[in-house]
Amino acid sequence: MLLVRLRSHRLDPHLCKSGLAAARARGIKLGRQLSQRPSDKKAKRVLGMHADGLSYRLIARNVGLSKNTVMDIVRRNSGER
Repeated sequence: MLLVRLRSHRLDPHLCKSGLAAARARGIKLGRQLSQRPSDKKAKRVLGMHADGLSYRLIARNVGLSKNTVMDIVRRNSGER
């Protein structure tokens, strides 16, 4: 009986939402923060290669990222120039 209560307690969406609200009230930031993507460490190099005119595929191969990740980095930083 205790096991059933623990499982139902763990899956209760109201308790989950109230726990998240309590965390926010304590000042804890939820979700992925800026500059926490693994690709953000390579963004400067990607942007430099893009400025030199290399293709997304070639940049991806050289840096070790996927082509779509390279495209996302360029799109995210296109307005900051």
